[in-house]
Amino acid sequence: MLSQGTSGLFTHWSIPEETWSQDHGALYWKMGHPKHHANEDDGQCGVIINTQYNRDAQCHSHSNFVRNGLPLEVQKKLAAEIWGSPDCVDGVGDYTPMNVHKARRARWSLVRKELHDSLGLCNWMGPWVASPLKSRGYSGDDSLESKFYSLATGHKMDREELDRMGERIFTLHRALTIRDMGQLSMRTQHDQVPRWVFEDPSGAPPFSKGSIRMDQADMAKAMDLFYQVMGWDKTSGAPTQEAYSRLGLAEVGKSLKAKTLVPGDKA
Repeated sequence: MLSQGTSGLFTHWSIPEETWSQDHGALYWKMGHPKHHANEDDGQCGVIINTQYNRDAQCHSHSNFVRNGLPLEVQKKLAAEIWGSPDCVDGVGDYTPMNVHKARRARWSLVRKELHDSLGLCNWMGPWVASPLKSRGYSGDDSLESKFYSLATGHKMDREELDRMGERIFTLHRALTIRDMGQLSMRTQHDQVPRWVFEDPSGAPPFSKGSIRMDQADMAKAMDLFYQVMGWDKTSGAPTQEAYSRLGLAEVGKSLKAKTLVPGDKA
């Protein structure tokens, strides 16, 4: 029964979904996996990441940064250097409205997670973009994965090239989900945010200090921006033919096009 996931357990033992969904000690994601490094760790970035999988994303790229123990002002300085703006990171439980820089950090987090899965590296230990050393200005090295890869294989690849491979893997994962679901509209049929994300046990409004509650309109904007930085169609949340081709996956796009599973296609 455990292999059937949360929904299967509910059905088998006739447990109403409300029994669990109202228990803030046992919150779970809409696709069936438990709360893990979502808005309780990283606001909109954490929510975006959890929408992209049919299971616990097991992504620590984002949570390891916001939970690294460095003062927020240091985290913001590093964030500006890595992702282009200090506004892409908030203090835990002190969230601000969505911006495109947060979407870029969510993309980076997912790309690195896929790279680590593929390279045999541990996403719980890395990425290594921060350092505990004051002598380094607490700055890590955003290129370590590519340096390790080049050293181990003799195949020289810089950070941008290796990240592109991670994006290719992640986009192929998306294509497989679209194919297996037979569904183009990932935004409405897959990337669903559970009700508890928009609730607070004490009734605190979104963006209240100490609350992890998100705002529905703001999360809709967050998904828009994420699809935008991925180069995906915002209406469906699916990669376009251009996105597939850019990553060397043109044939994947063509096979989905034949099934009318690429945005812009007509039956």
